[in-house]
Amino acid sequence: MKFRFRNCLAQMALITAFAAPALAQSFPPALTTNYRNSIISFDRSPSVATDPTGTHTGLWMAYGSTVSNDYIYISNSTDGVNWTNVPISTLKRGFSPAIAFLNGNLWVAFVSDGGAGLINGALYLGYTNNPASGLWTVYPQLVTLTGSAIYPTNSPTLAVFNGQIWVNETSQSGSNYFNDTFATSNGTTYTGATGCPRQDSYAIDPNASIAMIEWQNLMYFAYRTNSSAGNILRVCTTNGAVNNPTMTYLSPGVNPAGSGVLTLPSQNVSLS
Repeated sequence: MKFRFRNCLAQMALITAFAAPALAQSFPPALTTNYRNSIISFDRSPSVATDPTGTHTGLWMAYGSTVSNDYIYISNSTDGVNWTNVPISTLKRGFSPAIAFLNGNLWVAFVSDGGAGLINGALYLGYTNNPASGLWTVYPQLVTLTGSAIYPTNSPTLAVFNGQIWVNETSQSGSNYFNDTFATSNGTTYTGATGCPRQDSYAIDPNASIAMIEWQNLMYFAYRTNSSAGNILRVCTTNGAVNNPTMTYLSPGVNPAGSGVLTLPSQNVSLS
């Protein structure tokens, strides 16, 4: 199966994409600060989002740089060409931050490198109501149900569903890998969300990213399965119900190399 979008006015909701090698890097295309004359070394993928409330206009991008102690940079552009940058925190080298907007706040999930008093390798989520300032409104908190840190094996993913931020991550316990989804309204307390993929023949590849987006009261997950499940692209949908969740798995029939892109169409989406 594959997605076919007809006659739709698409708006960008979430993008995860591989960055080019450092020596060939020209993204962002231009910065108002003096980064244009030096190499910007990205930590894998950037994450891009827009604010549906219009409180914060333009495109917003988060990426991890290997320059200046591995800061997460938040960048804003009103034309897609010129960007302004502010460093906001640190992250673990090799993983990418994820961003999403909810209620006019920019939420950022990342895996820490142990800087700023955070636990090395642990998953954190925080938000800011003024992303251009580089200051947190709620300082990054551990994403946890038990109080214990979670140590992802890849980049986390964010999406908005049922008025909450959903955080998805893959972590390892012994020789097993688990994919979990957490929901929060305030960035400090979390509940387990009924997400996917599950284990068995639909299990995620722990070394590949997952994409999430809400559409028509369902959460969509797009991801690559592990080698035991055939290394194929799967799309899973769930209604997020706690007691009686529905989960539907689709197979677009391709063999992706890594992460993907999901956009939110306004209407007329079909699967074939």
